[in-house]
Amino acid sequence: MIVIFEDGQEQLEHMLALNQVVLEWGGESTDSIEPAYWPGQLVMLRLTTDSITSMIAGLQLTTSGSVLCFYQDVRVHWEAMCEEAKDIRQNVQNLGIEGWKTGMMSDYAMIKGEEMYAIDPTVMACDERKGLALLKAVTFDKPMPLVGPLEKNLGWRDVVDVLEVIGDQDRCTVYQHKERVKSGYSSVRLGAGYERVQARSVKSRIKNGHGGIVTHNGKLAGMIWNDSPLRVISPSYFLPFVHRMVLKLNNGIRTKDAGEMVYSNPSSSWE
Repeated sequence: MIVIFEDGQEQLEHMLALNQVVLEWGGESTDSIEPAYWPGQLVMLRLTTDSITSMIAGLQLTTSGSVLCFYQDVRVHWEAMCEEAKDIRQNVQNLGIEGWKTGMMSDYAMIKGEEMYAIDPTVMACDERKGLALLKAVTFDKPMPLVGPLEKNLGWRDVVDVLEVIGDQDRCTVYQHKERVKSGYSSVRLGAGYERVQARSVKSRIKNGHGGIVTHNGKLAGMIWNDSPLRVISPSYFLPFVHRMVLKLNNGIRTKDAGEMVYSNPSSSWE
């Protein structure tokens, strides 16, 4: 893996932080994990390609900028970000890191409150079939996992906290409200394949939200798929994806097959 802004030790620490997310969330029970401040892990991704701008919610997994989101929201920007990665070394050399960051943030940025960070296009992965993507922002923070306990079995009529991301071009905020889980399940197709996921539903109380998460008793119960009503995608669905993509990024694997795309080396072509 090549991360243009980090030395070898920082690259290793970043991947160790991602590995720790997988390890801590991969056990049968996550109840021993310290509670998380979930609003602090919600970010907004602002992606602009040509005249198309998308503003979507993401769940930050590490302090060093790893962000989990839905691939459908980033799909129209994926090819352009891959092209950006190919020229990144020359661009950084010509503009300097600060110059590159400023230019990059105008097109591809992670926004957290009023802070803005450039997206690093040399480290990203997705699964078109599952409809999930993993991006990385340039934070320069010491890599540490951002995890909390999980709720994998959300029940009908459970009272949950719904955290929805709202914002504009330069800032984002998290609107939090309590709702009761609706009865039954909805069948949702997140990716390009035929697989559907069974999702619980909750009510939204805002207009033009960009997504978010749902928590139950302080545990992460799922990511929000924007629909009416909101669909709650359980951690049981996205954890295998995170595990698989972390393994591939760890090994510097760069593929574009079977619906999976891992972009971790801007100096060579797709394999």
